[in-house]
Amino acid sequence: MMGSASPHTLPLRRNQGLIWASQSLFPEAPVANTTLTFEIDGAIDTERFVAAFDRVVRSSTALRSVIVETENGPAVAVRSEPPATTEVVDLPGERLDAWAADRMSVPLAMDRCGYDSVLVRHGPERSTWYLCVHHVITDAWSSALIFAATAAAYSGQEIDDPNAGLAAAVSSNGTRSAAVDHWAAVDGSTWETSLYRDGPPTTLSHHIETAFDAERRRRRDHLLDGELRMLSRDLGLLTAFATVVSAFLHRVGGRDSVRLGIPVHHRRSTETRTAIDLLMEIFPLDLTVEPGDTFRSLHQRTGRALVDL
Repeated sequence: MMGSASPHTLPLRRNQGLIWASQSLFPEAPVANTTLTFEIDGAIDTERFVAAFDRVVRSSTALRSVIVETENGPAVAVRSEPPATTEVVDLPGERLDAWAADRMSVPLAMDRCGYDSVLVRHGPERSTWYLCVHHVITDAWSSALIFAATAAAYSGQEIDDPNAGLAAAVSSNGTRSAAVDHWAAVDGSTWETSLYRDGPPTTLSHHIETAFDAERRRRRDHLLDGELRMLSRDLGLLTAFATVVSAFLHRVGGRDSVRLGIPVHHRRSTETRTAIDLLMEIFPLDLTVEPGDTFRSLHQRTGRALVDL
């Protein structure tokens, strides 16, 4: 049964607003469905598994969050109980991919529940957990935390409040947490500042490059120059993708300047690394295709911009 909504609602945070805007533009498209399937080998106690995920949802403010319309626009409300429980279906393994593709093609109804959990049983010794969560309430980092917490609950371990170290997004008086406000301010000011092409307004502080900054840039350039690779596989793929997008838009639309939204996870402390929540923020990456650019030169400049982001 769906739990009642909290009497308090909060406006969407900036990161949520950006994601919700894309969903609102394409309401019939699953643009914010984040879906994973976890293969489970060995016999599994169905009732115990369902109860385990319910425990995780009860412990998580984010997973119990829904989006409601208010006179001031969309807002977050938190259910007192899990909005939905895990469904159990029996399905041959060879039909899983087609079944999952159909299921994930339907956008989650965020006014009712922000997740879709299904235990798919293929036989006595093989199952798959299908979990789809709307991106407006969690990020990719949270997916691993949800899986680990469910495994712990299934094995009978106590589940710590995933937001114990991070102030809850909705407190007893309906105020926003200090941590949430901090990241919203950082993200908002970054987008705002980057809009000023001719320099920031006088009310913003000006950063003076120090000798340390210059040395850091020198080392960065040494690492990036002359090679089509980056400091990590993920960052390397992101650099290549951003370069391709910029080059494509330049060739097709004649655009010399491109602004891309780049997700940054913002999980630098123990508290944030263990929180099931949408802590990811989207920062602007401004790229310019210059006359005479090759793919290599554009790639190198993109890499430097990402490192400085």
